[in-house]
Amino acid sequence: MIYLEPRSTFDKAIIIETDDCVVYDYELIINVMMIDYEWDYIEALEWYDRNIEPLIHYHGLLIRDCDDK
Repeated sequence: MIYLEPRSTFDKAIIIETDDCVVYDYELIINVMMIDYEWDYIEALEWYDRNIEPLIHYHGLLIRDCDDK
């Protein structure tokens, strides 16, 4: 499993946690960064694109968008 750090921030965006995978909600990730770091939407989105997006290829981490079925 891969957890986003710091967990005190990103655990708020977990929607499912199993023995081998952690599933985060994309919109919640953006929202918790905006709240915890006092960033606007663009700052949070840019940070996500640079620092979290590259991690989606690792086994044990899944990020769902509300459009995912």
